[in-house]
Amino acid sequence: MAKGVAWWKLLVVGSAVAAGAFLGQLPWRRAWEQQRSLAALREAVRRAEADRERLAREKARLDNPLFREAMLREQGLLKAGEKPLTVPLEGSAETR
Repeated sequence: MAKGVAWWKLLVVGSAVAAGAFLGQLPWRRAWEQQRSLAALREAVRRAEADRERLAREKARLDNPLFREAMLREQGLLKAGEKPLTVPLEGSAETR
């Protein structure tokens, strides 16, 4: 041992370092778990915002009268008083 350093001083310092390392584990573990849960929350918020943006775009499209009319026509619906357009096919009875 070094001259002038008592063995009990080294024991006290070593014990303090060991106690600090042991007692410091819990706060570091909690901080790590909080970081992990915070990352999961950020990902959930990012997904929710993306869904909200997608739904806002969809709502804007559905509120557009031109889009609504096009969508209804794709489904085969007509305006009141409108007759469906029939195009005779070649070789059918209507073209002879």
